[in-house]
Amino acid sequence: MAKDKGIEQKQTMLIVVEGPSDEVFFKKIRSEIKIHNNLKITVRNAKGISRVVKKAQEQQFTGFDCRIGIIDNKDISNEEKQGMLKEAKVHRIEILAHEICLEATLLRIFPTRNKVSGDTCDNYKEEFQQEYLKGRREVEHYRRFFQDKINKTLLKKYRRKIEIIDKIMLYIEKGCEA
Repeated sequence: MAKDKGIEQKQTMLIVVEGPSDEVFFKKIRSEIKIHNNLKITVRNAKGISRVVKKAQEQQFTGFDCRIGIIDNKDISNEEKQGMLKEAKVHRIEILAHEICLEATLLRIFPTRNKVSGDTCDNYKEEFQQEYLKGRREVEHYRRFFQDKINKTLLKKYRRKIEIIDKIMLYIEKGCEA
């Protein structure tokens, strides 16, 4: 937490996600949860899993009190993930991972009648988009869906069942000390 001329400033948190749908989702969570008393949260899209840590390291973001990277778990090899985690640790960036990907997380909250074939992000994205976005992939359709369906009550219901939702809500509620 920075001090400027004796005035205490807000604690700052950066959340870097790998894609536009993740950005919209985590901004929606931020808007639904009571933010820690003295915390300003910025959410940024890294435009790819390989850029999450690099984006959080960029000069304009080094002054944040805490930096969190959120990644999918199935789009990356174990070796790449370990390298990313090691680099993130060196730069004091907390990495949180979906069990599989955002759409798999969403399908745990909003189940479908169909069983997803194959354990890949593409399959989960396809199922979620077909079932809830009428086959559309544009981020605006995700935004509308989140606006209509995601609320504080729903998040609280699933926070103990879905680890990444629990962790991000804890950070939002408690600040960088979480």
